[in-house]
Amino acid sequence: MIIDAHTHIFSLDTARYPLADLNSTYRPQADGSADLLHQEMARSGVDRALTITAGFYGWDNAYAMDQLVGREDWLAVGTLVDSNVILDVLTEDAVWADWSAAMLAESERAG
Repeated sequence: MIIDAHTHIFSLDTARYPLADLNSTYRPQADGSADLLHQEMARSGVDRALTITAGFYGWDNAYAMDQLVGREDWLAVGTLVDSNVILDVLTEDAVWADWSAAMLAESERAG
């Protein structure tokens, strides 16, 4: 079994999946969907893949998580989490710990 452990998928639909930085000089110029990834994997003899949320989405993992649905047999998603959220929980930050814990729980429920 061959697994590609570092892929990125992305959408040209910036209305539904907005870029984190609207002033960014990098913008996707071609389709980068999970289906296209799967086609390329088949051509290359790759069985499974881990995709990681593309950096230009910031902390928004929505596109990768949406693409995971129905593809769990060959695709896994690594999500991005702001390290400050993790630190807030671990250090039991008096101001942010509860909010950060809730955000992590929400991400876990989403998949």
